[in-house]
Amino acid sequence: MRFAVTAKKSGHDVKVFLMGEAVEIETLTHERFDVAEQVATFHALDGTILACGSCLQSR
Repeated sequence: MRFAVTAKKSGHDVKVFLMGEAVEIETLTHERFDVAEQVATFHALDGTILACGSCLQSR
């Protein structure tokens, strides 16, 4: 997400496609990076997040 946020801030059109465990991005945590904040920032920059339907159903 940090790369996607940086790209959006640079004016690029960015879409993120989540697969596997990544579809649980809202609950992911990392000791160094605030994942939820990055997702919120990406959303505020009008970034697009897509997710694998099968991956969503299996979680």
